[in-house]
Amino acid sequence: MPLEIRESREAEIVVLELVGRLDTKTSGALEKSVATHLGAGQRRFVLDLAGMEYVSSAGLRIFLMLAKKVSGGTGGLALCGLSPQVKEVFDIAGFTRLFTLAASRAEAVAGGGKAPAPAPKSAKAAAPKVEPPRAAAPSAPAESLASRAAKALGSAALAEHTVAPEVRDLAARAAALLARGAQGKSGRKNPG
Repeated sequence: MPLEIRESREAEIVVLELVGRLDTKTSGALEKSVATHLGAGQRRFVLDLAGMEYVSSAGLRIFLMLAKKVSGGTGGLALCGLSPQVKEVFDIAGFTRLFTLAASRAEAVAGGGKAPAPAPKSAKAAAPKVEPPRAAAPSAPAESLASRAAKALGSAALAEHTVAPEVRDLAARAAALLARGAQGKSGRKNPG
């Protein structure tokens, strides 16, 4: 099934409702839509995934890219309506700790597409400890997201339980890229 992207706007938030499969063949359409909105200056998004049947590493890459572009300042991204299959992919890849997940579209919009934030710690898998951003550094919120993403993705890449090879490869590549990006922006080595 091809991917259908239904676009709408609620207040200052772009809502993208994804229906179908988000994979290598269909991810280009989402990437183009996101790039168009970012190019127009949009920085607050809600992605409604209730109709999404499947997500591959190509789709996860777009979610990560969007989160990085909107982090900090007035930007924000919230995801809602994850099916059990899609949520499992997010859990395995460590992405549930990187995004604001809302139970419904209304909740995501009401939250204003809040900036990505780590999920609460659970007894089974504790989120990595991240230093709070420094107020003096203008790019601190982006570095904080990059640092959290690199740590979460690094953990997913090393996971020894059943992780699809493409998700493990994506996690390893994304962690390395984000670690280099955070190091380059701050001028200091990222500790993780």
